[in-house]
Amino acid sequence: MFVAKIALLAGAMLGAVAAYILAGYSSTPVRTVASAIGMALLVGFAIDLAAHVGYVTTPVARALLGGFGGVFAAMIALSRVVLAPLKEKRYALAVVYSIFAFLGCGGAIFLGARLLP
Repeated sequence: MFVAKIALLAGAMLGAVAAYILAGYSSTPVRTVASAIGMALLVGFAIDLAAHVGYVTTPVARALLGGFGGVFAAMIALSRVVLAPLKEKRYALAVVYSIFAFLGCGGAIFLGARLLP
């Protein structure tokens, strides 16, 4: 149980750092969301692969997925790049980008974890 809590925190920290780096290097909202969804898919697959191979237990893998997915999706959805249309008073577009980023990243992390049989 303690290891799963540490894994949840580690996943959250990894998600925060990944979102910060990704948002810093992307220049458009569409590019940020697309690359974030791709990264979330790969991370979900890598964590699930580690669980299947035996590097981590299933509860630890679930904690890593939950921590990374929650923080990463929220930080990408609220990043300055995704919310850039707010500066141009295009509020609906900013909301659409944010919702798509949050649901896309959150869904991709768990879809990536389900790619292995």
